[in-house]
Amino acid sequence: MGGRSWAINGRFVTQRMTGVQRYAHEIVAALGNLLAENRDAAGLTMRLVVPPAAQETPSLAKISICRTRFGSGHAWDQFVLPLYAGARVLSLGNFGPVFAAKHIVCIHDANTFILPES
Repeated sequence: MGGRSWAINGRFVTQRMTGVQRYAHEIVAALGNLLAENRDAAGLTMRLVVPPAAQETPSLAKISICRTRFGSGHAWDQFVLPLYAGARVLSLGNFGPVFAAKHIVCIHDANTFILPES
């Protein structure tokens, strides 16, 4: 995988839909649309890596879907996802692999500490 390749932690597609999962779905769809529209993103690739239990996966523009062969839950995040992800991981649902070489994780509840008046 090149330096502009990211794997998106897709465990959110196996979870009950709450605000966190809705946010993840919307951000991934928006990223797919941006990649489809933006020629400056040439060379940037993204894959949504999902556990085998994922019943439905979103239809995405310019983001491929990779279904892993085994694992579930937090163990999937820590051990299976990194095997499939490569060096860079984007996690949008409060959790992700501790040992990913480069990792962006969105912690939703942290906002109350960063901006208490919100």
